[in-house]
Amino acid sequence: IQRLSPRAEIYTRACPLLVPLAEEGWTDNAVVELTVAHYLESLKQSGIDTLLLGCTHYPLLREMFAKILGARVKIVDSATATAADVRERLRTLKLARRGGDGSQSFFVTETPDRFVRVGRRFLGPQVESAVRIER
Repeated sequence: IQRLSPRAEIYTRACPLLVPLAEEGWTDNAVVELTVAHYLESLKQSGIDTLLLGCTHYPLLREMFAKILGARVKIVDSATATAADVRERLRTLKLARRGGDGSQSFFVTETPDRFVRVGRRFLGPQVESAVRIER
């Protein structure tokens, strides 16, 4: 960012409680609102104009970030931006998959039911609950 815009001011903020809240599905309640407000208060006071989401869980909390920071702060999901850039790069290099989208498979080592529950929050209903255990 600073290479492209040397005068940019960059602030970082660790928010360790947000991941467990998002995984529990707590994205829109008083506990989440207070937690997000606590973490973002100093950024809000600094007058940031853009919030870059640097964690895979944070898009689930995007609406709460917007509520706390207000409409003037642009929110950028780094995963979506990166995926769009990779897609364009693959197309430019003629390496993109032909004939539509690919498929997804998920392999987990423990608690598959929890993975399905949390995975559906991120990826939607296409995360199936069918589990095959091989020994």
